[in-house]
Order: sequence, then structure tokens, then C-alpha cells
Amino acid sequence: MVKWYSMKTTVNLNDDLYKKLVKETVEKYGNTKNLSKLINEKLERAEEMIDRTDSAEIKNA
Repeated sequence: MVKWYSMKTTVNLNDDLYKKLVKETVEKYGNTKNLSKLINEKLERAEEMIDRTDSAEIKNA
């Protein structure tokens, strides 16, 4: 289980990216209150993909 440590910070997003994230959040959760949750999920998936890529590169070295 992943432990979440809530840290508040400000992130400046470009308008197009913000609009895409808001749209996806509303589609997935029905509101924008879960924008941080969506961003965290996307960052975790990206991190997992990077870790898998790094592992594959190490194995092939």
C-alpha cells in the first residue's frame, strides 16, 4: 500500500495542459476536486515506466 504524505505546493501549468487535466479529472471523477489525485496517478505511472525502462537498459547492458 502506498502511503500518501500530503504536501501543499503551487505548480504553474501551461493553459493547454491545465485544460486537459481538468477535463480528464471531470470525466474520471465528476469534479475538479481530485485534480491532485489525477496528477499524482499520472506521475506515479510515468515513474514506473521510467523505472521499467531503466531496468531493461541495465539488463541489456
